[in-house]
Amino acid sequence: EVVAETKTTVNIIGVDFATLKSINEKAENTKGVLSSKMKFSTSGSTISLEHSGTTDDLLIALQKTNPDIFTEKNIEALEDGQISIKVKK
Repeated sequence: EVVAETKTTVNIIGVDFATLKSINEKAENTKGVLSSKMKFSTSGSTISLEHSGTTDDLLIALQKTNPDIFTEKNIEALEDGQISIKVKK
């Protein structure tokens, strides 16, 4: 059984609702992720994830399940508990 040790908020700018839903679905199916909560806003959306391991571990896993979104050129910030993504059009 995987234990959720960490909460990380992924801030996402530049996506529409359909894209956010897709990112959230892929995040839920990412190794180590136990739960996700999604909040949509045109000015900036968030996905709150409970997961095992560190925020860095989570980012590496997300890059495997959703490489187009979590590509390094889209990453604006990374710190413990927070990943900020800006999707370039």
